[in-house]
Amino acid sequence: MRGILGKTTGRELIAYSLMLLMASLPFLMVLAPIVMVLFVVMVLLYGNWEETKSRLMGNKVFPLFFIYYLIGVIGLFYSYQLGFKYSRIASQLPLLLLPLFVSIANVEKEQIKKAKYVFVWSCLLLCILAFVTLGYNLALNYEHRLNYNFIQRSMYHFHYPYDVLYINIAYVFLLSEEKLKTFRGWMGAVFFIFILLSGVRMGVFTFGVISTVYFIKNFRKIYSLQFVAKAIILGIVAVLMISSSKYAKDKFFDTLSNFGLGTEKYVSEIGSDYHKMSLRTMLWSSSFELIKSKPILGFGPNGSQKFLEEQYQRNGYSNLEGFNSHNQFLTTTLNHGVVGLFSLLSIFIVLAYHAIKKKNWQQLLCIVVLFLAFNTESILVRQKGVFVFAIILSLTMVEKDSRSLRKKVA
Repeated sequence: MRGILGKTTGRELIAYSLMLLMASLPFLMVLAPIVMVLFVVMVLLYGNWEETKSRLMGNKVFPLFFIYYLIGVIGLFYSYQLGFKYSRIASQLPLLLLPLFVSIANVEKEQIKKAKYVFVWSCLLLCILAFVTLGYNLALNYEHRLNYNFIQRSMYHFHYPYDVLYINIAYVFLLSEEKLKTFRGWMGAVFFIFILLSGVRMGVFTFGVISTVYFIKNFRKIYSLQFVAKAIILGIVAVLMISSSKYAKDKFFDTLSNFGLGTEKYVSEIGSDYHKMSLRTMLWSSSFELIKSKPILGFGPNGSQKFLEEQYQRNGYSNLEGFNSHNQFLTTTLNHGVVGLFSLLSIFIVLAYHAIKKKNWQQLLCIVVLFLAFNTESILVRQKGVFVFAIILSLTMVEKDSRSLRKKVA
């Protein structure tokens, strides 16, 4: 088969399967695992195996992914619910396979760029589908338009914290890839509107961080009356979007009230219970207390939730059954102790170090986006989060381009 298609065609098939994987990420969860298998098969058939050993030896991050995955597997043997669970192994498998096969594939820089472009357009399609389904449901159920969180329930989505994470990474690519320059204005606005309507507070904050970094590093190039006018218009749109959604309005006013801005009077009665930030305080404090009892190796991935729910009850917190810690670093520590936490943090630290050293601001911003998301959601408990974490960081660790955001963002 290799002889029939030829080496060049084989490399192209690997690149196309990678692009297809990036395109599938924002949509139905079943798509990404299927396409990942296709990508793995293409690499097995056409990968450059002669240089595999030297490439993996020179990759300082792949061993960290391997160790983190291995810790997860070992944790199954001392969990409250002993034994291998296929679902657990399968959901975490991309943490091992994607860093490994992205390294072996030896995809060229231009192909990685194209994969990023595909991801940006795929996230745009996600937003368009969300708006179209919102319009459809608005027309079909117009009399229910004022119902609480009608907008959020009516938009196409998987789980908003994950969707917004994907979109913020796409936003980083949008601002830092030269070939996407002409689309930055309107596409960035589309991303922003989706994030606002989703009501994900950390998503809005992260979008602001990305925009601030972009503005500071490109102030002289982009500052103009036209830029100010666009910023004002976008601000007006933001106010209108938030005002049109009781769900989003309550979330943002509740957040501002926690900073002492006195906005709690604008939060509705249902929103005061539905969105209160003290919920996460209860989840986090309970997690910290539980970690103290088994700090080294944790409780294992199968069954730690049971002990956490028991801790909620001991603390007098009712109706928290089924809630995880809503913080990936706490969840990892509950599952695998400080050993697992150190392993996870090592991935971020090593990649951030190399990004700063190379002045690769695109890579650094992707790391920041993931790190921020990990602080308010247990991203790796779902395969959707595992995929984006593994593939984005895998691509950053093999990309040899050391360009900076200062040079490439105009």
